[in-house]
Amino acid sequence: MKKFFNKFHLLKLYKQLYETVMSYGIIHWGGSHHIKPLKVLQNKVCRTILNMESRTSETEIYPIMKVLKIENLYKLRMSVFVFKNKEFFQIYHSVSYSRTGGGLVAAYPRWTKHHSRLQARYRGFELFNKSSNYTRNKNKI
Repeated sequence: MKKFFNKFHLLKLYKQLYETVMSYGIIHWGGSHHIKPLKVLQNKVCRTILNMESRTSETEIYPIMKVLKIENLYKLRMSVFVFKNKEFFQIYHSVSYSRTGGGLVAAYPRWTKHHSRLQARYRGFELFNKSSNYTRNKNKI
């Protein structure tokens, strides 16, 4: 396709085809350790679109492409999912006497196995608690 389209059109195709397929169900499988082959494929596709060498760093690729890395796409989708579905998670108001104050906090499940902590439910709580108090206390996106 690179022979027939310029960079602008290839970027549009990337966003409409590749990124949508890659993000389908990402909140369920995005926290897995098996994401590395997709990350390698994403880097290869981006380098091809930009005509960059195979050893070009990710820090050079993604600012030019103006797309999210697969890890950041996972964090974004998971955060939006948790925020929109707060009623399905154990979220409560905490009282804190520190500078940051209290606010909404998610209660972690008491899972001890490593593979359990890679699941969407645990990662959702983790991302919610790492976000700022301002973001956690918002009612709408």
